[in-house]
Amino acid sequence: MDRRLRTDHDKQWNRSVASLRAPVERVIGLIKCWKIVAKGWRGPLRELPRIIRLITLLERYRTGW
Repeated sequence: MDRRLRTDHDKQWNRSVASLRAPVERVIGLIKCWKIVAKGWRGPLRELPRIIRLITLLERYRTGW
């Protein structure tokens, strides 16, 4: 593994990527917590994308993003 010191540009890049990735990971965690993935979606399949979008929007609203 490369153990060189990270430049300021590298650190800024990592922060940017992490700030974009964190809300997505939280939404995935919520979906798992609500057991949509673990137990399976029991509603009409055509509604699943809308539900995922709704969860994403609610999480973005909650975090002020």
